Amino acid sequence: MRHAAIGLGILDGARVGARIGTVELAAFGGLVPDPISGEPDTAAARFGAEVGWDDPEHAWQPRLALSAHGSTFDGELDERRLSIAGSAAHERLWLDGWAEAQSFADDNPFGASSLELVGAGAGTSWRTRGAHAGLGVTFLRPERSLRLAAGLPAEWLCTRDAANACAGGDRWIASTASAGLRGARWSLDAIVSLGQTTQLYTWKAGDPLRLASAVDVSGYLRGEVLASDRIRIFGAPAAGRSMFADWIAMEVGAGVTTGAVDASLAYRPELLTDARFDRVTLHGLVGELRVAASASLDLALVTLATLGPDRTMVAGLATFVWRAR
Repeated sequence: MRHAAIGLGILDGARVGARIGTVELAAFGGLVPDPISGEPDTAAARFGAEVGWDDPEHAWQPRLALSAHGSTFDGELDERRLSIAGSAAHERLWLDGWAEAQSFADDNPFGASSLELVGAGAGTSWRTRGAHAGLGVTFLRPERSLRLAAGLPAEWLCTRDAANACAGGDRWIASTASAGLRGARWSLDAIVSLGQTTQLYTWKAGDPLRLASAVDVSGYLRGEVLASDRIRIFGAPAAGRSMFADWIAMEVGAGVTTGAVDASLAYRPELLTDARFDRVTLHGLVGELRVAASASLDLALVTLATLGPDRTMVAGLATFVWRAR
């Protein structure tokens, strides 16, 4: 489950809740999947509680949720986190924000303070018929826990042994702007992100660690045209620059809708310049199938295949949504 509580992360478990007027109380618990493979694992468990409040009758439809959760790893207390999130919407305007703090033991291996802000964000969006626009900002620190420390290199988690600068160094800050327009038979959407990444890195085992800071920038534009009542054609160029790689990509494809079935297929060539090797070309295929099986049930299957020197892989994601009536 990804939504047992705000800021929780993936959980193989259960949530039990009850609503009293405008207040909702819930408790949850379960096992945490393996951080590398995502397979079920019994080494770590998460548990906690959440309280939420909303007022759908208010003009701004406000909602506020507070979640406290902890975890254990190999029988030892691990994460201790407190998350808060809120939102409000009025007519064409939507506002939202969130923050998460984590408490660390005095003898933690990450050089972290007893209490740190590990993430925060805020955003606003405006929508009207045929147009939308949005702005957002996000601040994140690396995930740090005993569970991750058991399976990942120390420098990935910003440990005290890595460098003294690490305790206040690793972070990611980004701002994002998006906008779009729609007509009767066409649509155009764009998103631009600008941020700064500060992190420790090393090129290979045994080399000294370095603290580097770089500007990240990326952009994505997608256009779609209805060729007929059932067939649509789309294209989506993208480009970006980060600390270790630059890329330019172009996705082109078509989709068809017949009754309750919607299917699409796209080809995505990508020109990648990676710090590990010279410029290479990747070839990707993206297939999507969506079925409205009934008024209560939706099914979807997404398949992604990539071929090239950087990676050769096939991934699939199947989802279903059932609405109780």
